[in-house]
Amino acid sequence: MSTTDIARRALHRLIELGLPPTPENYEKQYRSFANLPERVPNGLQPGADPTALQMIRALLQVMTNANADLHADLTRFTSESSALLERAEEESDPSALNDLFKAMTVSSSWLMNEVEQMRGELERTRSELDSMQSQLHKAEHLAVSDPLTNLPNRRGLESVLAREVSRARRHKLPMSLALLDIDHFKRVNDEHGHAAGDRALVHFAQVVRQKIRDVDILGRFGGEEFLLLMPDTPLIGAEFGVNRLLGAMHNAPLQLPHVVLSLRFSAGVAQWRMDEDPAALIARADAAMYAAKAGGRGRVAVAASEEHAAAAVTTAHRA
Repeated sequence: MSTTDIARRALHRLIELGLPPTPENYEKQYRSFANLPERVPNGLQPGADPTALQMIRALLQVMTNANADLHADLTRFTSESSALLERAEEESDPSALNDLFKAMTVSSSWLMNEVEQMRGELERTRSELDSMQSQLHKAEHLAVSDPLTNLPNRRGLESVLAREVSRARRHKLPMSLALLDIDHFKRVNDEHGHAAGDRALVHFAQVVRQKIRDVDILGRFGGEEFLLLMPDTPLIGAEFGVNRLLGAMHNAPLQLPHVVLSLRFSAGVAQWRMDEDPAALIARADAAMYAAKAGGRGRVAVAASEEHAAAAVTTAHRA
């Protein structure tokens, strides 16, 4: 049995059982007809389960086949109707005309029934595809987003950075990047608990996001480290902007039930160089950030322009 036949039977089974055409219900019936093992119900995840893509393709083929069948049936009906009409125009016997009328009535009823069935099947399949598309968009968003801060995660940042590097190269525009690392974050977890640590991360993300431009992209690079991408921004502008964030963070302490935390961070800033790959740009900003840590924390360090990633630091400014 082909995947399309399986999909068609799965849809019909949903109708027979009176079940709503949700992705979960369709998947369960599909797997049953395909003799596939049941999977832990986490929604369709094409990246983790290739069967999901197979099921979606099968649904699309059901729609395509239904459309083709309906078109063929309509063509045949038109041809048969024309033939019946020609016979009726040539016929003078009342009984023969009555028989022709009966034939046309039966044919019309058949057509209306076919159209209604096809329309219902197309609507059900379209509903399935819409629901699955929503699931796929959700899965895609989760794959590139940090669930705690709702910022792009490392994978999402890599995609954005590649796009912005391509744009900067194409239009010969400046672009800068900063790595921001919350100072003494382990101490927050150790002294106040991991729930407080999570609140600190969310608070940090919210404060920074409120102070940056709409075109800037903030993401959680990992742990307590954040990446800030600043398109159309030269080094001096990026350095100034990140220093402003130091002040903004100082003026926005985090209120916990029994303590007020003043979060500080160390940052490394680097400007993208023409034909530099994203990994090298991040490495230079990372080296500058570690230099800021070594210089006393709570400051911004700017990466030097040497080609190697472990660039020296040319400037370091206190908040």
